[in-house]
Amino acid sequence: MESRNDKLIKARIFIDKIGNKIEDEEIINLLFIPAKSYNADDTYVTFSNGVYFIFNYPEFDNLIKKEENPYNRENLEYKYVSALSFYHSLKKDLIKECRVRGLQVELKGTMEENLEEVFENIKRFKPQEYLNNTNTLLNLVFRHFNQDFSS
Repeated sequence: MESRNDKLIKARIFIDKIGNKIEDEEIINLLFIPAKSYNADDTYVTFSNGVYFIFNYPEFDNLIKKEENPYNRENLEYKYVSALSFYHSLKKDLIKECRVRGLQVELKGTMEENLEEVFENIKRFKPQEYLNNTNTLLNLVFRHFNQDFSS
């Protein structure tokens, strides 16, 4: 998946000017983690003054709140802040929907960290009472995982 994400990031970049730190030919975010380690929908590419900047989900809160690019201290354009807010909102809705259904997740990490978190929390998954009688796909999947992990 990381190689796919790396290709997706590079497909959004048309010149080789990147403001992020580069380590071993990998684009690093402000947390010193390779940008490609995050889900594609947790990665956002901006362009400012002839330079590209790559941000990941854990950075979105701060970017939205300050409306400032931490690399060059310039104001982020409204279109970038708006897009980041939209992606952030979608993620919060996904997390809320999981919680409503009984799965406690934060999903603030890399793809690998999020997957570990989901599997760990599936072990403790307790379907909500009103959903126990429904055969939604999500409940069927979680019941199956819950039975597998409980044994």
